[in-house]
Amino acid sequence: MRASLSLVLLLAAASGGAQSQGPATFADPAPVIEEILVTGEHPGPALWSATRDGKTLWILGMHAPLPAKMAWRSREMESHITESQVVVRWVQLETDIEVGFFAKLAALPAVMAVGDNPKGVKLKERVAPDAYEQWQRLKQKYVFRRGDSVEKLRPAFAASELRSQAMTKTGLSSPEPGAVVWPAVQRLAKKHKVRILEPEVRMSIQIDKPREVIGRFREAELGDAECFANSLARLEDDLLVMKTQANAWAIGDLDVLRRIPPPDPGLDCEQLLMTLMMNGSLLNQLSTSETADKADRARLEFERGLEAVNEIWLSTVEDALREHSSVFALVPLGVLFDANGPLRALRERGFVVVEP
Repeated sequence: MRASLSLVLLLAAASGGAQSQGPATFADPAPVIEEILVTGEHPGPALWSATRDGKTLWILGMHAPLPAKMAWRSREMESHITESQVVVRWVQLETDIEVGFFAKLAALPAVMAVGDNPKGVKLKERVAPDAYEQWQRLKQKYVFRRGDSVEKLRPAFAASELRSQAMTKTGLSSPEPGAVVWPAVQRLAKKHKVRILEPEVRMSIQIDKPREVIGRFREAELGDAECFANSLARLEDDLLVMKTQANAWAIGDLDVLRRIPPPDPGLDCEQLLMTLMMNGSLLNQLSTSETADKADRARLEFERGLEAVNEIWLSTVEDALREHSSVFALVPLGVLFDANGPLRALRERGFVVVEP
């Protein structure tokens, strides 16, 4: 099974984790003034460059969400892809879940409902009255899929569904970095017959009796009523921040992106699930005395995978530059802005890094 199912089974948020390599350093916040998303053709940001021994690595900073009606076309990016011999995608975390074939099939109905409350329990019963009142208002405004079925969701999943639909309804694209940019880069690379490298970190997780694990998750204490309330309270402010950032990326204003911190991940429900996974408390609830060792190994495997991302990317681009004179790579902007991220490692390895 792939990373998407590992997220459902173990709630490790593998893809998101691959893009969050520690806190970035931001200047004082700038005022949020953008409300209308740009449309039409826009170039996106300028590129970073890293040179050593006469060879050049071009880096495009990815961001998400972006304006859904924006047509992205960067002539600078096209030019450097054309002159490069290799294009390197950002590292993907891939998770192989080891379960028996029939156990996998038996678990599928449960997987579809893993985010639900225990049978018969409604969202209203699991959150504070004032938070539920706000939920009703925001649901009426933004939710256009699933209808009342969202009332069966656990608070963390309900908040995530609301946020996703609110982003779509207000004209924002997918929240996954690269969802818009990577397909365009990939098409250009194929058009110009430029080799594509897609580095990944593979993690192997063993799950015994997946249906039982999912059942225990639905009963698990996550403490997600608080993140639900926090997520709803700041949703519309976050949408304004996301619109400002999306517009800034579209027109290439990196100064704005550097100055506006992203929504606080410490209050986010997906971050809560990741934290519970990584500190072992969630896996302890999902495991039994017989499977405790496997649960701990799963946690350590995810830790290993997350820690390996930067090094895998660095080794991939360095290997490519040994054989070629120009390489084009994609990196999430949050990773590029991280003072302890891969740009620092490139400098330590003798590259001259020029920021746009």
